[in-house]
Amino acid sequence: SKEGVMQTIGLRLRSQAKEAKEQEGKEKARGPSKGDRQRRAQRKSFKQKGSQRRKKFGR
Repeated sequence: SKEGVMQTIGLRLRSQAKEAKEQEGKEKARGPSKGDRQRRAQRKSFKQKGSQRRKKFGR
């Protein structure tokens, strides 16, 4: 029946969502990957250099 099919689909979707959430939690617990850290460091250093340049021009 249609209701039975819809129920099985719902159960499968729910179980898949739970698995995905568990995997996400494990990945977050590990912390940021090496590439992310490097990108963040580059971004920060670039912002600092820009502010230093502005100060020099302001003198």
